[in-house]
Amino acid sequence: MRKHILYVSTILVFFVSCSYTDMILFLQVENAQGISKEDPVYMKGLPIGSVEDLSLDSKYVYIEILVDKNIPLPIDSYFSIENTDMLGNKHIEIVPGNETIYFSENDTIRDVSLQMLINKTIESVESATDFFNDSNR
Repeated sequence: MRKHILYVSTILVFFVSCSYTDMILFLQVENAQGISKEDPVYMKGLPIGSVEDLSLDSKYVYIEILVDKNIPLPIDSYFSIENTDMLGNKHIEIVPGNETIYFSENDTIRDVSLQMLINKTIESVESATDFFNDSNR
Protein backbone atom coordinates (compact mmCIF):
# COMPACT_ATOMS: atom_id res chain seq x y z
CA MET A 1 0.00 0.00 0.00
CA ARG A 2 2.81 2.43 0.88
CA LYS A 3 4.40 1.69 -2.45
CA HIS A 4 1.19 2.69 -4.28
CA ILE A 5 0.85 5.91 -2.29
CA LEU A 6 4.47 6.81 -3.06
CA TYR A 7 3.91 6.05 -6.75
CA VAL A 8 0.74 8.18 -6.95
CA SER A 9 2.42 11.00 -5.01
CA THR A 10 5.37 10.99 -7.40
CA ILE A 11 3.05 11.22 -10.42
CA LEU A 12 1.08 14.10 -8.87
CA VAL A 13 4.25 16.05 -8.08
CA PHE A 14 5.44 15.53 -11.66
CA PHE A 15 2.18 16.82 -13.18
CA VAL A 16 1.93 19.78 -10.82
CA SER A 17 5.53 20.82 -11.52
CA CYS A 18 5.00 20.49 -15.28
CA SER A 19 1.86 22.60 -15.21
CA TYR A 20 3.70 25.59 -13.76
CA THR A 21 6.34 25.86 -16.47
CA ASP A 22 4.13 27.66 -18.99
CA MET A 23 2.56 31.10 -19.17
CA ILE A 24 -0.59 32.09 -21.05
CA LEU A 25 -0.53 35.24 -23.20
CA PHE A 26 -3.19 36.64 -25.54
CA LEU A 27 -2.50 38.21 -28.90
CA GLN A 28 -5.16 40.59 -30.20
CA VAL A 29 -5.31 40.77 -34.00
CA GLU A 30 -7.78 41.92 -36.62
CA ASN A 31 -7.05 38.91 -38.84
CA ALA A 32 -5.66 35.56 -37.66
CA GLN A 33 -4.20 34.86 -41.11
CA GLY A 34 -4.93 31.13 -40.87
CA ILE A 35 -3.17 30.48 -37.56
CA SER A 36 -4.55 27.33 -35.89
CA LYS A 37 -4.57 25.59 -32.55
CA GLU A 38 -1.31 23.79 -31.83
CA ASP A 39 0.69 25.92 -34.29
CA PRO A 40 4.14 26.58 -32.81
CA VAL A 41 5.48 29.73 -31.20
CA TYR A 42 9.15 30.43 -32.00
CA MET A 43 11.78 32.77 -30.64
CA LYS A 44 15.16 32.99 -32.39
CA GLY A 45 14.29 29.88 -34.37
CA LEU A 46 13.54 27.71 -31.35
CA PRO A 47 10.09 26.48 -30.32
CA ILE A 48 9.06 27.98 -26.98
CA GLY A 49 5.33 27.37 -27.02
CA SER A 50 2.19 26.81 -29.02
CA VAL A 51 -1.19 28.26 -29.92
CA GLU A 52 -3.69 26.92 -27.39
CA ASP A 53 -6.95 28.54 -28.44
CA LEU A 54 -8.57 31.13 -30.69
CA SER A 55 -11.61 33.26 -29.94
CA LEU A 56 -13.50 35.93 -31.78
CA ASP A 57 -15.43 39.00 -30.76
CA SER A 58 -17.10 41.59 -32.98
CA LYS A 59 -13.83 43.35 -33.77
CA TYR A 60 -10.81 41.15 -32.97
CA VAL A 61 -9.45 37.64 -32.94
CA TYR A 62 -7.72 36.62 -29.70
CA ILE A 63 -4.96 34.07 -30.01
CA GLU A 64 -4.15 32.34 -26.74
CA ILE A 65 -0.55 31.17 -26.68
CA LEU A 66 1.23 29.08 -24.10
CA VAL A 67 4.95 29.90 -23.75
CA ASP A 68 7.73 28.74 -21.48
CA LYS A 69 7.60 31.12 -18.52
CA ASN A 70 11.29 30.53 -17.81
CA ILE A 71 12.08 32.55 -20.94
CA PRO A 72 11.70 36.26 -20.14
CA LEU A 73 9.69 38.20 -22.72
CA PRO A 74 10.33 41.96 -22.51
CA ILE A 75 7.25 44.12 -23.01
CA ASP A 76 8.78 45.66 -26.16
CA SER A 77 9.08 42.25 -27.84
CA TYR A 78 7.81 41.99 -31.40
CA PHE A 79 5.13 39.35 -32.15
CA SER A 80 4.21 38.36 -35.69
CA ILE A 81 2.24 35.73 -37.56
CA GLU A 82 4.47 34.11 -40.17
CA ASN A 83 4.45 31.38 -42.76
CA THR A 84 6.29 28.26 -41.67
CA ASP A 85 6.46 26.79 -45.16
CA MET A 86 4.99 27.15 -48.64
CA LEU A 87 2.11 24.81 -47.77
CA GLY A 88 0.38 27.51 -45.75
CA ASN A 89 1.38 26.37 -42.26
CA LYS A 90 1.81 29.26 -39.85
CA HIS A 91 3.56 30.04 -36.59
CA ILE A 92 3.94 32.92 -34.16
CA GLU A 93 7.40 34.49 -34.18
CA ILE A 94 8.65 36.47 -31.19
CA VAL A 95 11.58 38.85 -31.56
CA PRO A 96 12.64 39.73 -28.01
CA GLY A 97 12.93 43.37 -27.03
CA ASN A 98 15.35 45.11 -24.69
CA GLU A 99 13.10 46.30 -21.84
CA THR A 100 13.68 45.09 -18.30
CA ILE A 101 9.93 44.87 -17.67
CA TYR A 102 8.44 41.55 -18.79
CA PHE A 103 5.08 40.20 -19.86
CA SER A 104 3.24 38.29 -17.17
CA GLU A 105 0.53 35.67 -17.06
CA ASN A 106 -2.64 36.55 -19.04
CA ASP A 107 -1.26 39.76 -20.56
CA THR A 108 -2.79 40.82 -23.89
CA ILE A 109 -0.45 41.95 -26.68
CA ARG A 110 -2.16 44.32 -29.08
CA ASP A 111 0.63 45.22 -31.53
CA VAL A 112 0.96 41.97 -33.47
CA SER A 113 2.51 42.60 -36.85
CA LEU A 114 1.44 41.04 -40.11
CA GLN A 115 4.19 42.93 -41.97
CA MET A 116 6.74 40.20 -41.33
CA LEU A 117 4.25 37.68 -42.78
CA ILE A 118 3.90 39.81 -45.91
CA ASN A 119 7.69 40.11 -46.24
CA LYS A 120 8.20 36.37 -45.76
CA THR A 121 5.49 35.61 -48.33
CA ILE A 122 7.19 37.85 -50.86
CA GLU A 123 10.55 36.16 -50.12
CA SER A 124 8.96 32.71 -50.54
CA VAL A 125 7.40 33.67 -53.88
CA GLU A 126 10.72 35.12 -55.07
CA SER A 127 12.55 31.94 -54.01
CA ALA A 128 10.01 29.75 -55.78
CA THR A 129 10.23 31.91 -58.91
CA ASP A 130 14.04 31.68 -58.87
CA PHE A 131 13.86 27.90 -58.37
CA PHE A 132 11.47 27.41 -61.31
CA ASN A 133 13.46 29.79 -63.52
CA ASP A 134 16.69 27.91 -62.73
CA SER A 135 15.13 24.49 -63.38
CA ASN A 136 13.76 25.60 -66.77
CA ARG A 137 17.19 26.60 -68.08
